[in-house]
Amino acid sequence: MSKTKNALGPPVVGSDFIGRKLELEQAFHTLLLGNHLRIPAPRRVGKTSFTKALLALAKKQGWKAIYVNVEQTTTEIGFVKALLAAFEDDKSWLTKQFNGFIKGAKDAVSNLEMKFPLGDELPEVSFKWSSPHNTDLSQKLGDILKNLGDCLIVIDELPWLLARLEKQPNGNDRIAELLHWLRSFRQTKEKADAPFTRYIFCGSISFESVTERLNLTKAIADCDTFELGAYPRQEAEDCLVALSNNPDNRFVMSAELRAAVIDYLQWPLPYFLQLLFSRLKAIQEQNGKPATIADLPKAIEKASEHSNLNTWFERLNEQYKPSDERLAKIILDQLCQIEGRSRNQLERLLIKNQVPVEDAKDRTAYLIRSLSRDGYLMETEGQYTFRSPLLKKYWYNNRIK
Repeated sequence: MSKTKNALGPPVVGSDFIGRKLELEQAFHTLLLGNHLRIPAPRRVGKTSFTKALLALAKKQGWKAIYVNVEQTTTEIGFVKALLAAFEDDKSWLTKQFNGFIKGAKDAVSNLEMKFPLGDELPEVSFKWSSPHNTDLSQKLGDILKNLGDCLIVIDELPWLLARLEKQPNGNDRIAELLHWLRSFRQTKEKADAPFTRYIFCGSISFESVTERLNLTKAIADCDTFELGAYPRQEAEDCLVALSNNPDNRFVMSAELRAAVIDYLQWPLPYFLQLLFSRLKAIQEQNGKPATIADLPKAIEKASEHSNLNTWFERLNEQYKPSDERLAKIILDQLCQIEGRSRNQLERLLIKNQVPVEDAKDRTAYLIRSLSRDGYLMETEGQYTFRSPLLKKYWYNNRIK
């Protein structure tokens, strides 16, 4: 019998990956039709786990499956290095020809770094893939990407890299160059029976928020948006049952308690389910008797203090420029203390906090869109509130209490 671990933080694979059967079928069918995907789901919804499950499906179809995480990169050169490392990760399909392509690209990277001896930092000029400095590198990467055959490439945390580039010299131009260069490979015309490469882009901050702010939506317009939300109730139940059925987790959650957990969460992200399971298990071990519904408020309080929820606060710094980060926090600070506010009330809140009247409507609209896309807010009958009661409690406990 498969065992589902109570795992907090890392992506899950194999038997630890619960549900999403319908979403996997829909996403893979979209890829088969010749489309690329971007997944603008909120953080902690399980995007990385989901895309790794898609890569496993691709492998079963005989495709090459490449996963690239660029979270630790800060420049275009860092992006290229991460891409090349991912190509080398699976030795099973690396032919002599491809090893030659990769070596050629690595040599081109080294030559570029010798011309600009700043380690991984590029000079304070716009990085242009078409410039004389980068033509060789671009051609060598083109040799790889154009000859991959049937392939799925997942580029994870690209919005994170874009947000970092934006804060560097000539960041906006460099982001535009990078996105249009990537788009150029996706625009290659394919014959009906020719090998193909499909791309998936995702990240823990919203791709759309970055490209909208920089007027670069066109650069990703050829990628279909694939929505990935919280678990449906039955899959949330299945997740808690699977965790309970693993004796290594040392905690069996009753049906009554499972229902109460899902009722409280309202928006049962996989991570939130794992987190409350962990907190309830700790209470059971501390008390020396089975956890019950009476223990749920204490588990919620402990979960809302958990350091892993800090990413919801920390990501705002990466996602927004400083002025918008300040305003986003002002909005969230108010909404964590009340039941909801209308758009007009939030607009007046921004005006009260030094946003010019003539700019307030657009700034409010932008912040509402981006905070909603990233899972902070939802709208019900004209009122904006926190999407997650757990996240609301975390924000209140850490910012207001």
